[in-house]
Amino acid sequence: MFQILLSLFIGVIIGWNLHIYFIALEPKKIAIKSTIKPIITPTPITIKQKVVVEKNICRPKIIIVKSSEDNNSAVIVDSKISFKDLLYSGRFNDAMGLYMEANETSLKDYRLVVNRYFHDTYIKNPKKTIQEIVQYIELEPNSLDTKLYLVDLYKKRGEFTRAIDMLFNLKDIDDNSTIDTILNSTIREYIERLKKGDEFKKLISFLEDLIYRDNSSKYIIELAKIYSDLEDYKKAEEILENIDSSSTYSAKKFSILKEIKAKEKELAQYQYKIPIIKVGSGYIIEAVANGVELSLLIDTGATYTLIDEDKLPSITLEKDITLNTAGGLIGANFAHLESFILDKIELKSFKVTISSFKNREFDGLLGMNFFKRFDFKIDQHKNLLYLKMKD
Repeated sequence: MFQILLSLFIGVIIGWNLHIYFIALEPKKIAIKSTIKPIITPTPITIKQKVVVEKNICRPKIIIVKSSEDNNSAVIVDSKISFKDLLYSGRFNDAMGLYMEANETSLKDYRLVVNRYFHDTYIKNPKKTIQEIVQYIELEPNSLDTKLYLVDLYKKRGEFTRAIDMLFNLKDIDDNSTIDTILNSTIREYIERLKKGDEFKKLISFLEDLIYRDNSSKYIIELAKIYSDLEDYKKAEEILENIDSSSTYSAKKFSILKEIKAKEKELAQYQYKIPIIKVGSGYIIEAVANGVELSLLIDTGATYTLIDEDKLPSITLEKDITLNTAGGLIGANFAHLESFILDKIELKSFKVTISSFKNREFDGLLGMNFFKRFDFKIDQHKNLLYLKMKD
């Protein structure tokens, strides 16, 4: 019996030692926390495709919209951020995302806010504001007030052709009296601005475009007047042929033709048409004094013609005088030229003043002691001096 118990005890000890041995041989399990994030392929999001993600009830709604800075990424906007805050913090695209999600009640408030925003930001950044207005009009294509405000901004920037193009487009869509009135006043304002700036080449091109676009007799009349003012009477008459005698503008047509005939008759009386060169606000004319070629500035405010003394060093000087000029009092001498030639006109024993006259652009002044011999007219558009010898 004792031997049996001893055998069992030895067996238990051997079994326990084997258990401990195999446990020691088994590798330890180590908990490894992965640092690799799963790759998620984003779904492309545009400004017209917003994704609303609902969190649990105690958290605010999250709206994902297209980022204004990066076309390939998305921005999460907390709906608790106000529409106004987004606008004035420079997040216009994000604000437009909220705008498209809004119900009709919210849209009424948003429209007031965005219009106020455009007025406030235009002064600081006109170009950016105009770009944003154009973007807003894409969302609100029926907003006539916004479109007319954009027209007004174009006019303020001097971009009249863009304003007029936009008004013509509006007129094609909705030909109401308000648009027509604004269009006519804008065209008139642009025409007057071009006239004031003597930009006749641009003005003619603009009127020709209007005639092609609208074929209105009023623009034909306007263009004919421009050519008449520029003394291109042949061109003016050709244009007026497009006005039918039954037209409401026929009376204006015949009035312009009558004025043209009178002007042509007046110009026919002038014996000489001499080219002049515009320099700054004045005109230079070429002359020959005692065989020396000169460039003289036309100055009807000068009593006598003045020539730089270096141009005629051998001329006989006469009486000393003092001249009152725009630059102050200067000393000069009278002298008589044997010959003074202007185009086909030659004057003998022509009295002039001689003085030091240092100017790089011209050699003296053509004064009233020359012009008093003629009836004269300066055509500023054609750069011509018309002269007719007095009886």
